[in-house]
Amino acid sequence: MVVVEDLNPFIEDVLACCPMIRSIWLVDDAAKERLDIARLYTWDLVAFADPLTLHRLRKAPRLHRGDVRLRVLLDGHRLESVWESDARVSALFASDWEQSKPGEGFYTESSTSSGLPLGGRAGKRRRAVCLWHGIDPMKGPGS
Repeated sequence: MVVVEDLNPFIEDVLACCPMIRSIWLVDDAAKERLDIARLYTWDLVAFADPLTLHRLRKAPRLHRGDVRLRVLLDGHRLESVWESDARVSALFASDWEQSKPGEGFYTESSTSSGLPLGGRAGKRRRAVCLWHGIDPMKGPGS
């Protein structure tokens, strides 16, 4: 059985490497995706951070885990994969963040290949749960 607490040591290591991360979110609906899609990871995480943090994470191979997909949300909407091997040809975006209750929110994940503007509703609607936030918590996801 997979439990969220299993991520605590990993999150502590990530924060020790990159203390400027503002928050870390678990994309909670990943396990509910279609069963015919083979996933190579157990955990889908999004960290709110800056480009320097993304660079530092990429240069810390000891943090790279095959069971974790870690992406950094830059500029309030662009999702960048930390593990270079996970990089995709098309850019991914997280838009339309809405907080449903404290520590939980929804966003739309889309790619540039969809041909739609960032604010468009096409893409997958995702649920995210905050696993960690810094001293100065965000007013809501993406703000």
